[in-house]
Amino acid sequence: MRSVTIGLLLTAGVALGQPAQAKRGMALFWESPDAGSRCGACHSLEGRGQAIAPDLRRLAGLSPRGIKTAILSTVTEYVVTPKLKSGKAFPALKGEETDKTIVLWDLSTTPPQAKQTDKSEVLGYGTNTTWKHPPSSANLTTKHLADVIAYLRFVTKGDTRGVSEDDL
Repeated sequence: MRSVTIGLLLTAGVALGQPAQAKRGMALFWESPDAGSRCGACHSLEGRGQAIAPDLRRLAGLSPRGIKTAILSTVTEYVVTPKLKSGKAFPALKGEETDKTIVLWDLSTTPPQAKQTDKSEVLGYGTNTTWKHPPSSANLTTKHLADVIAYLRFVTKGDTRGVSEDDL
């Protein structure tokens, strides 16, 4: 019950006095001018965004430095390279599966595109060697990272303390 109450209160974050730093982080998360670093293109928070990438609520429990490391990671274990009978291969996140189909989120496009694929068309999955987590090359400043981390921690944990650049 406590988590439901906190979730409902956090959904109304602005009304509850969302800190200025978290507001700046929210703008970067959802509306970054660099589409490649717009977190909401792949991640979901507050019922918004694409829920195709890992759930960031787990990440929010790390230290600010740990979160920064995850954000700037160039490679992630969740990205695979499906090899199709057609000869095509592309970096992808696996989505919903049925007995006969799988949704492959094509990360070679911005934003990622869902490709519903017959499982029989997939020859196998290779390790990702080309795709890089977009924020790793988005030239985010330490201040930007602190703001995004403050937003993530506020939305998921109710943390209003903010994040210092020295914490990163």
